[in-house]
Amino acid sequence: MCFSATASFVAGTSLSAIGVATIRKAERRSELPFAMIPLLFGIQQLVEGIIWLTFRYDAPVLKQTMTYVYSVRAASQSSYVTPPPVARPIEAF
Repeated sequence: MCFSATASFVAGTSLSAIGVATIRKAERRSELPFAMIPLLFGIQQLVEGIIWLTFRYDAPVLKQTMTYVYSVRAASQSSYVTPPPVARPIEAF
């Protein structure tokens, strides 16, 4: 959320609860990847909340570990959510 640890924890908890509910509502296995999106965003927000706390309590190892988790998670999430580009032929005028 980029506001505070509290905002990140509230958003993370809310999104995780919604994610669990959507996973339980999925009727087919093919729906699971889409049902998991709120849970994945919720986990990312919880990790961000931990990073916020490391600034206040000076925990360099935890800060570095959570920063790596956050970065890998964000990079994998963007490739998970964004579809791959489709090659299209170049048309002449």
